[in-house]
Amino acid sequence: MKTIKTSLLLTLFVLATINAFAQIKVLEDGRTYIGRETDNPSYNDPTKFCTTNSFGVGGDTYRAGAKISFGDFGTPANGGANAFVGEFGAYDSDILSAHGRNGIYFTVGGGPSLVAAKLEPSGELRVYGNVTANDVSINSDIRLKKNIKYLTSADCLSKVRKLNAIAYDYKTEKEDSLLTLINSQTSDVSKYAEGMKNFKKDIEKKKLRLANQIGFSAQEVQIVLPELVRKDNEDMLAVNYSALTPILVESIKEQQAIIDAQKATIDAL
Repeated sequence: MKTIKTSLLLTLFVLATINAFAQIKVLEDGRTYIGRETDNPSYNDPTKFCTTNSFGVGGDTYRAGAKISFGDFGTPANGGANAFVGEFGAYDSDILSAHGRNGIYFTVGGGPSLVAAKLEPSGELRVYGNVTANDVSINSDIRLKKNIKYLTSADCLSKVRKLNAIAYDYKTEKEDSLLTLINSQTSDVSKYAEGMKNFKKDIEKKKLRLANQIGFSAQEVQIVLPELVRKDNEDMLAVNYSALTPILVESIKEQQAIIDAQKATIDAL
């Protein structure tokens, strides 16, 4: 009996010691705190808004630099931190940083394979859909540029005349396959049926947005203005439409010069 009591007391002491120095704390309401300072009530979330809280390394920096890593989190010698989400820097910036050494995927809809956008390691943001914004500004400060050359209006006009605007629909094989898959599914659970119904509506709306487009053939633009065409890793071409604006401005100036010259000739006659 004495041995049992001793073992029980030892077990209780170990549990109490673990709890005293615990760096992961689960509260009675299910909320979780991660970090060395989690036992101090002043660091808890008074609004109980967050289900999981991650703190810094402890000491004076408990409020700063908290990060959660995912997957093959590496070391600088192995190429750096591969994947983490946390506060930017090691100070109390209150800025969220999502880091992926090979890029970041943004997924929506019915599964993680439905990529809505991807941030490439180069900083290029690829959006697989429409972008709506109140304003879009492009860096154009002359202090950022070198090797500056002025384009001639006549040359711009000759290039514009070689371009052909086209109306088209984007191909929707992927969306069509998803709709076929959804239509083949049956569910007796109302909440799942409602979710599939909404998912189907989203895909149909996307198909509508992909129809009735106006633009250029990238292959054609590449022949006339190759500097406005880019190729991705899958050899798909994209056109920098915003860079067409100065070409069009110079073309209009050339056309206006021709009109003014003709008007002067007519007036003289």
